[in-house]
Amino acid sequence: MHSKKPFLFAHRQFFRLWLGQVTSQAGTRIYQIAIVWWILSVSKEHSGFALGAFMVAGALPSLLLFKLIGRVVDRMPAKFMLVACDLTSAALMGYVAWSLSNDTLTLGAAYLFGFLIAVAEGFFNPTITKCLPSLVSAEDLEQAVAYQASSQYLASFGGSVLGAMLIAWLGIPLLVLLNAISYVFSAIIEMTLVFPEAPADGEENNNAESASGG
Repeated sequence: MHSKKPFLFAHRQFFRLWLGQVTSQAGTRIYQIAIVWWILSVSKEHSGFALGAFMVAGALPSLLLFKLIGRVVDRMPAKFMLVACDLTSAALMGYVAWSLSNDTLTLGAAYLFGFLIAVAEGFFNPTITKCLPSLVSAEDLEQAVAYQASSQYLASFGGSVLGAMLIAWLGIPLLVLLNAISYVFSAIIEMTLVFPEAPADGEENNNAESASGG
């Protein structure tokens, strides 16, 4: 008697999407922890204001661009959006790592890059949700949504803990650089995703057939 495969392993395309999601979202949290640590070290007298400004910069995209994000995510191919968001974040964090290593990063630049990375995340997260019906069958969609939602919290928590642990060991510049590399890894995973072609008029949707495809 064969045991039933775990959900993630039974749905290979969804597993790849999930792995890319966890890597990307955990990376964002690690970056935030690293930059918060850096802000505290360079703005001791005004650290409260500096941290508040950084948090505001990271929250603004979701408040200001939600209509644009919705339109773009709805119209653009999901794979393109996922890969583009991760590669954009990788490039931004790579530049931040270089600036940190050369001691040229300013608070203003940290706010700007925090905003831009939050923009990329703002496009990435709804694209993940958009992908789910294409990668699992209708009967498995509820469980896939549960995995996706819980993974977001897991990535946030794990990234925060891991970031705090690695700062003392690696230092902020190297940690940010490794984080940039993790985004490239996530993008490579997402490049392997295979989405079913949109059915022509009168044809049945073949989502169920591709739900566990390799």
